[in-house]
Amino acid sequence: MVAVRLLVLSAVITIVIGAFILPVVKALIIAWVRFYTSFAPLDRRERRRADVFRDIYEQIEDCLKSNYKPAEIAPKLVVRWALGFINDVSWCMPFIPAKVADKVAGWSDNLRHRRVPAAMVAGVAVLLPINYSFFISPANQLLGVKLIANVVIIVFMLLLSNFKHPVARRIFSAWMGIGVAFMMGVILWLSIHLYLYTIPWFQVFSLGILLLVPFMQVVDKAWRDNITSGRRLLFVMCWVLATAASLAGSQIIAGSMMPMFLLWEEFVLFAGIMLAVYGAIAFAAYLLCLLGIRGSAGGLRLVASGIRRLR
Repeated sequence: MVAVRLLVLSAVITIVIGAFILPVVKALIIAWVRFYTSFAPLDRRERRRADVFRDIYEQIEDCLKSNYKPAEIAPKLVVRWALGFINDVSWCMPFIPAKVADKVAGWSDNLRHRRVPAAMVAGVAVLLPINYSFFISPANQLLGVKLIANVVIIVFMLLLSNFKHPVARRIFSAWMGIGVAFMMGVILWLSIHLYLYTIPWFQVFSLGILLLVPFMQVVDKAWRDNITSGRRLLFVMCWVLATAASLAGSQIIAGSMMPMFLLWEEFVLFAGIMLAVYGAIAFAAYLLCLLGIRGSAGGLRLVASGIRRLR
């Protein structure tokens, strides 16, 4: 019974190979012809393809007229392709440098007219300070920690550059949500473990953070769409309620609203310093990216010129 099944299976395989071997071989040879002739100019390319395709079809017709089976014609085509391989390569070699030079010149033109991507600037502005801090830090961080930090930042920037894609937007939102939840969990754990909630200044600080929640609603479009549906009155109401709650809490905890005003003053000062520092870093990163893109365009242009001279 097993022998019969093997015989039937081998017969089926033979029939399938005999039926499809010739079209497959012919398609592969045609694909090869289209590939190596693509380096030539249009007129030479079309002439060469027409001649080769005509010879292939004539050989197949002659073999069929001579009562050859398709499974017997396919090896003849393979032998013909193998014997003509060197001739095909020799035919297209003179056109390859010009094709490569044109491609490189096209890349140079695209780079020269390309604007500096915002995600690229953000990535450089974050990667350079982090790697510089790794370099000057007296602690010997593990190589894995440095690689993970760089990979995470690069992936983060790639998500930002493709933020319009629904999948990238979902991953970014989930990532940010997990990060915020983790930070809040760490703060809550520290507050309980170190009994920070018993310190008045920490209580005032916690209340001052409430004012950042409506601020996030204003600056982030996803929050505006999901929470307030873009209605400005809700922004104002959230901000007024958060401000009133913070001031009332400061009055109850410290007996004065002055600590809250001083805390907000520190927030504004810290935000201004961070804006100035990271603004300078972002500007330096923009210049570096601009020089890199323009320099790469100039280098590719020189490479294209060198290839043309080698011809």
